[in-house]
Amino acid sequence: MPLYVGLAQALLRRKPYFTEVRVDTFSRNYESNTYWLIAEQKAIVDLGSLTTAKQLPLDEACCIILTHLHYDHTAALDQLRLSGSTKIMMHEADAKAIGTSASAAHFFGARAPQYHVDTLLRDGTRIDLGDSILRVIHTPGHTPGSICLYEDNSKSLFSGDTVFPYGGIGRTDLPGGSSHDLVRSISRLAKLEVSILYPGHGEVTANNVNEQIKQSLTFAKANESPE
Repeated sequence: MPLYVGLAQALLRRKPYFTEVRVDTFSRNYESNTYWLIAEQKAIVDLGSLTTAKQLPLDEACCIILTHLHYDHTAALDQLRLSGSTKIMMHEADAKAIGTSASAAHFFGARAPQYHVDTLLRDGTRIDLGDSILRVIHTPGHTPGSICLYEDNSKSLFSGDTVFPYGGIGRTDLPGGSSHDLVRSISRLAKLEVSILYPGHGEVTANNVNEQIKQSLTFAKANESPE
């Protein structure tokens, strides 16, 4: 969940690394962006909205990659029956808190979703989609197991709720949040060369993304609490 709420709808073509990245966004009530990655192996990044899930050919996806465990990014999984070939992936630090108050479901007036994680992710894990490889970057701060996904060739960054366009950052006042960890995480992102940012909420941007991430770092440092 960001410090601001945005709406985003886009159809972006990134050849040859992703044949297509589709952004299905229903940001009403803080629902997150869902990204449908069309590569040799199709993949989904975050799936908070059941409305979105029903519009996607889920059985064609090799995996659903969750950037963190918050309700607005995971809620649909509690109500879906996935084929055995579609694997749910999440960082191990968040996976152990599934079904607890760490999901922040109470923030939405809901119960914590229950689902099984097939693949535990760690910093540096490489998710091979055939013609694209997503590198997992562990970015704690918003949650202990928050991750970003980086595609080296296209310089694409799927940032979850770690950073948002125009200097936005994820909140750290929910269970497991840490403003100190968030500063360290964004410091790592600021060292990347990023051409296009796919955030967990808000619009996709390709406008001087590195400068936007530096603005996020400045904002995070200004809001860092003593820990």
